[in-house]
Amino acid sequence: NPFGKVPVLVEGNFTMSESAAINTYLGDKFRNRVGGSDLVPPAGTTSRGRYEQLVHCMMAELDSQGLWIHRKHAALGQFF
Repeated sequence: NPFGKVPVLVEGNFTMSESAAINTYLGDKFRNRVGGSDLVPPAGTTSRGRYEQLVHCMMAELDSQGLWIHRKHAALGQFF
């Protein structure tokens, strides 16, 4: 990962980072497998639009709050 974070997906010469992107990639890649269920809605559907909206909200809003709380306590631990 160029940012030194995990998770990272490595497939041959292809390397991908960012958990939401990895989940969507794998969901599309393994769509319609025998005995399995679809992990993400099909591209171009309103369900996929809602999925993308929720994933981006989680990454932008919820994840960033958790990261700030962690960073605040790591950097300002003597005050908390």
